[in-house]
Amino acid sequence: MTEEKVRKRGWVKNAAIIFLSVMLVLTFFSNTIMNRSLPEVAAQYAQSGDITTRIRGTGTVEANEVYQVVFEQSRVVESVAVRVGDMVEAGDVLCYLADTDSAELKQAEDTLDNLNYQYQESVLNASQSDYARENRDIQMAKEALEQAIADRDAKVVTAEEIQAAEDALAMAKISVLNQTSIVASRQADVDEAQAALDALGGRTEGNDNSAAYAAMQAAQAALEDAKAALNTAKLRFQDKYDDLHQLAEDQKAAKEAVSGAPVYDVSIYMAALAAEYANDATLDDGQVYTRAEMAQAYEAITGAQATVDDCQIAYNQARTDYYDSADSGNAQQYDKLAAALRAAQADLNDAKAELTVKQEIQTNAENALTEINTRMTEYEAAVEMAKQKQVALEDKIFELQEQQKEDNRSAALHNLQINQLKDQIADAQAEVERLQSGSVDATVVSKVSGVVKSLGVSAGNTAEPGTPIATILVPDRGYAATITVTIDQAKKVTVGDSAEVTTGWYGGSEITAQLVAIRPDPTAPNQNRILVFDIGGEVEDGTQLSLSIGQKSRNYETVVPNSAVRSDANGNFVLIVVAKSSPLGNRYIATRVDVQVQETDDMNTAVSGGVGSGDFVITSSTRPLESGMQVRLAEG
Repeated sequence: MTEEKVRKRGWVKNAAIIFLSVMLVLTFFSNTIMNRSLPEVAAQYAQSGDITTRIRGTGTVEANEVYQVVFEQSRVVESVAVRVGDMVEAGDVLCYLADTDSAELKQAEDTLDNLNYQYQESVLNASQSDYARENRDIQMAKEALEQAIADRDAKVVTAEEIQAAEDALAMAKISVLNQTSIVASRQADVDEAQAALDALGGRTEGNDNSAAYAAMQAAQAALEDAKAALNTAKLRFQDKYDDLHQLAEDQKAAKEAVSGAPVYDVSIYMAALAAEYANDATLDDGQVYTRAEMAQAYEAITGAQATVDDCQIAYNQARTDYYDSADSGNAQQYDKLAAALRAAQADLNDAKAELTVKQEIQTNAENALTEINTRMTEYEAAVEMAKQKQVALEDKIFELQEQQKEDNRSAALHNLQINQLKDQIADAQAEVERLQSGSVDATVVSKVSGVVKSLGVSAGNTAEPGTPIATILVPDRGYAATITVTIDQAKKVTVGDSAEVTTGWYGGSEITAQLVAIRPDPTAPNQNRILVFDIGGEVEDGTQLSLSIGQKSRNYETVVPNSAVRSDANGNFVLIVVAKSSPLGNRYIATRVDVQVQETDDMNTAVSGGVGSGDFVITSSTRPLESGMQVRLAEG
C-alpha cells in the first residue's frame, strides 16, 4: 500500500514538471514570434552639436560687360578680320566695308528731294476763294434757328405737367361719381322720411299756438339757419381749414417728439397758427396759402360751428319744454318725423351743393387738361419749327461745303497738302542728317579690348540695321553668376559673404565667389530673391558653377538627425524609444515628444522642447509608426 502511494506521487510530480517545461518553451517562442512581428526601428541618441546653415545653387558665368557692334544702316561687308575666340584690343580692325553710302541714306535723300518738289508744286497751285454770301446766309439761318429754339423753350410742356392734369381730371371724375352716389343715397333717405311722416296722418291733439311751440319753432329755424351758414362756410373754406389743421398736426407732432408725450389738443395749435399772419405756407400739393387766408377759413368755420352748437342747445331746450307741456299732443312723434325729414332734406341739399362744387371742379380740370393739350400742340409745332430751322441751317452749311468742294476743292486740298508736306520735309531732313551722322568708314574697329564671342556677318554679305555684326566680351570688367533662393534663405546671408565654388568637371578651388547684391526675382518678387556673385579666378563665359554660401557654425544643446524630425497637423515632433521592464525582458515603446525646430543643415536639426541630450531618438523604421506602438531595435 505504501509503495503504491509513492508511485502515484511520483507520477504527479513528473507531470507537473513536464507541464511547466512545455509552458516555459511556449512562452519563450511566443515572445520571440511577437518580437519578430514588431516594426524594427533604428535610433540614435540626441546630443549637443554644431549646425551649419548653407544655401546651394547652380549659376552660369556671364561677363559683366558685353560690347556689341551694331549698324543703323545696311552696309556690304567685303571681309572679316577676326574669328570667334580671338583676343582683340581697342582699335583693332573687325571687318572691312564697301566704300559706298548705305541704301538707307540714299533712300532718305531721294525722299527729301521728292518732298521738296511736291511742296513747290503745291505752293504754285494754291488759290484763295471768298464765300461772303454763303456765310451771310448761314448766319441768317443760325439766327432763325435761335429764335425758333427760344419760341420752343417758351412753350415747353413736360410730360409731368400733362400727367398731373390727367390725374387731376381722373380724381375729379371719381369724386363726382362718388358724390352722385351720395346724392342718390340722400334722396332715398328723404323719400323714406317723407313716407314715415305721411303714414302718421298728421299731427293731432297738439296746440301749435302755444308759446312753447312757438319758441321751439323759432329755435329750430335759428338752428337750420346756423347749419346752412356752417355748410356755406365749409364749401368756401374747407380746403384752407384742412390745410391749417394739417399744419397744426405737424407742429403738435414735432413738439410731442421732443417731449415724448402728448402736450395739447390740436385745436390750440390751430388757433395759435390762425393768429399769425406774417408768413405764407407751402403745402404738400404745391398750393400756397397765406396765413391770412387760413385764418379767415378758421374763423369762418369755427365761428359758424360755435353758432350751430349754441342754436342746437337752445333748440334742444325749447323742444324739451314744449314736449313737457300739456299742449304737445302727438306733436313729439310728428315733430320727430318732421325733423327727420327736414334733416334728410338738408343732407340732400348739402350733397347736391357739394355735387355742384365737384362738378365745377371736374369742369375746371377738363378745361385745364384741354388748355395744357393745346399748349402741347403749340409746343410740338414749335419743336417741329425748330427742327425745320435746324435742317435749313444744316442745308446751308452743306451747300457751302459742296460749293467749296466743287469750286475750290483743289485749293483746299493744296492747303492741306502744303501743311503735310512741311511736316514730312522736316522729318525727312532730320532722317538724312541722322543717317549722315551715323554713317561709318569703310574700316570697322573695336572700341574695347576683349574676346570675340560671336560674329553676325561674313564676307560678301550685307550687315542689316540693328543686327550685331560682332559681340565682344570684356574680361577686364570681371564675371558674375546668379542663383535663385527663397526670401527666408536670402535673410541668412549678407552682401560681402564668400561662397564655396565647384564645377562639374574639376574642383574649382582656384575660383572665388563673393556675394555683391541681393535683388527681387522679377518672376516671383513675393517669394524669391536673386543672389548675385562676383566671380574671380580662371573662368570663362558660360561655365556652370555650383555655389554654396551660409552662416558660420553654431552650437546647439540638442541636435538630432534630420530623419528623426516628423510633423503633422499639431506641429513638429520626434519619436523616442522608452524601455519598460517585464518578466520576459525589456519592451520598447515609441513615444511622441513635441519639439520646436531651431535650425537645420544638410544632416542634422537643432530642436528644443521635451527632448534632451541622451534621449534615444528614432531615425527610421520598417513600417509607419504611431506614438504608443511597441517596436524592436535594429540589431548591430
